[in-house]
Amino acid sequence: MALMLAACSHSPVASVSYVLPNPSSPLGAVNEVDSLVVQDVHLADYLNQGGFVIKNGEVEITVTQQHRWGESLDKGIKRYLNRKFAGKAFVFPIDSKEDGPALHCNINLTFDAFEANTFDTVAASGFWEISKSDSAIPWMSAPFEIQTPIHPQTYSGIVMAFASLLDQLALDVEEQLDSMN
Repeated sequence: MALMLAACSHSPVASVSYVLPNPSSPLGAVNEVDSLVVQDVHLADYLNQGGFVIKNGEVEITVTQQHRWGESLDKGIKRYLNRKFAGKAFVFPIDSKEDGPALHCNINLTFDAFEANTFDTVAASGFWEISKSDSAIPWMSAPFEIQTPIHPQTYSGIVMAFASLLDQLALDVEEQLDSMN
């Protein structure tokens, strides 16, 4: 009997997986408008462990084991932002010619942080670079540091706060591009 109880007490704990939702912006076909496509997303090594990164202080982090990303975080961020940028008409301040062919550009993002600060806020920092699709040389870049509150204070709330944070990042990129024109 004691052996049966001991075996039951070590049953595996199920893990829960999460994915970023589809963004709220409408998807549309990009035809004859300037377009922006996320080419690469680079993450700091500690962000590539599959779990949520919870920052517990200045130098301590916890990577969750039972609450995990359902897809690799870099691919989830890329999917989310590509859907966010899809169908938007951008006007790039480089080589633009009236009535000329559409210009297609790539954006590369590097994340130094993409973490929850306990259950209060989520934060991301890093930088982005934009280049023409036929060139590896960036013509525009900027650092970013964004913080968004978590509501409700649950793991699902963390995911939704990260989505809101990515919405803000996309808006910041669009505003930077608009300010160049």
